[in-house]
Amino acid sequence: MFFRKKVAKEFKVLKDYDFFYELFEKGRMVNAKKSVKITTANLNEMMVPVPGFKEYVSVGNLFKLLVKRKVEISIIYRKFTEPFRRDIKDKKLHKNKRFHLFHNERNHSKMVIIDGRLVVLGSANFSGRGIGARSREKRNFELGVLTDNPNIVKYCIDYFDEIKRDSIKT
Repeated sequence: MFFRKKVAKEFKVLKDYDFFYELFEKGRMVNAKKSVKITTANLNEMMVPVPGFKEYVSVGNLFKLLVKRKVEISIIYRKFTEPFRRDIKDKKLHKNKRFHLFHNERNHSKMVIIDGRLVVLGSANFSGRGIGARSREKRNFELGVLTDNPNIVKYCIDYFDEIKRDSIKT
């Protein structure tokens, strides 16, 4: 794949806890303005920091806050856990027109695209073990990158759309 030369303001290699730090502790997800697109093989409930809350909240609460602010959330998954399903149902996200879940049995990609400007991609599933929300002894060993390079972000958006076309809305 040939990419035209465009300088990225940000390009970081991420490992283990870095995913959680960049997405949640730095507030990148909670500060999304337009959209969050996620692909993951395994989608699991996890607790995350959200400004204004004294304690960590479920990722379902984060999604609820985002859709309330008119942020479009689209998630392509291969499988998800019962706790995640219950959290989504309890928050009535499955009824919200800005919250979209797509099942794709072949999906094994893992990426998070925020506002069409930033992408995090790598080996980490969207789960506590994968993203690094668990303690050091319980989290997975993961590796990936974060970048705002426009060519890479566009490539990832196009790939997300390609997978979505092959998925079933749930």
